[in-house]
Amino acid sequence: IIIDSTASLSANNYLTKKEFEGRLIHTSLYNNGTIAFVGVEGKNREVKIIDIISLMYQKCTEENEIAKRITDTHATYQSIGQGCGSFTTASSDATISISSAGMSNLIQNKINNGFTDNGEFLLGIMDENNLGISWETTAIQPLNVKHIKGSQGEDWEIRIFQNVLDDIKIESKKWNDLETGGILIGHISIPTQTIVITGQIEAPKDSERGKTKFNSGIKGLSDKLKSIEKYSAGMITQLGTWHSHPNSSSNPSPTDLRSKRKMYEDRNDMPTVCLISGIDNFQVY
Repeated sequence: IIIDSTASLSANNYLTKKEFEGRLIHTSLYNNGTIAFVGVEGKNREVKIIDIISLMYQKCTEENEIAKRITDTHATYQSIGQGCGSFTTASSDATISISSAGMSNLIQNKINNGFTDNGEFLLGIMDENNLGISWETTAIQPLNVKHIKGSQGEDWEIRIFQNVLDDIKIESKKWNDLETGGILIGHISIPTQTIVITGQIEAPKDSERGKTKFNSGIKGLSDKLKSIEKYSAGMITQLGTWHSHPNSSSNPSPTDLRSKRKMYEDRNDMPTVCLISGIDNFQVY
């Protein structure tokens, strides 16, 4: 196993793209050491640390109390080391010991009992008196992975949580033979050219649906996206849109391609991905 406890964005980016054998485990602390995070990659890296970190910030958009603690910026920072040194938060040794002891035992249990094929997201939250910590474990199924070319011909990896595809199927069935859609949200990593789709939100109420077209509305969308970005500290944002083709394949039409180009321009050339759910499968473009 490889344990990354650097909390370094550069190290995380490197490990995201690096090919290696073994199981990668990531550990980090938040909120002055009172929030402990452990991410365990899945078998053959079908679940990566970037997926698990993205899921943690997605969780922040759904549970505001956790968001307040994880994304809290009222901390004292100090520089450690020289050359390859970094900034860290100042925390008491006692608080760090409680969190790190739990992390160590969790990893040791994995070594003793073996790993599952799934990835795992473990979040430890310390009680209000900093006397103990309770852990919550979430198993993560392998993600769906696609590759698309960027505007400059670069290769982007699109990683999609299975529950997002399930939600899209459920929403599509509600409208029978009418096209419908929604907004894709998730994390964008420009250094690693990776997009992780963590969720989708329903289309605004002023959207228009037809048998051969879907026009997404805008009512209330801006406020919803601002809230998501606020509670995730900007780590989760709008990625693009999805829509259904209930009567045809998942191939994008010329209209779909033009709409994406317009969306890309409106987003000031930010990485943008769209998804079509058709009668045969789904496709990203």
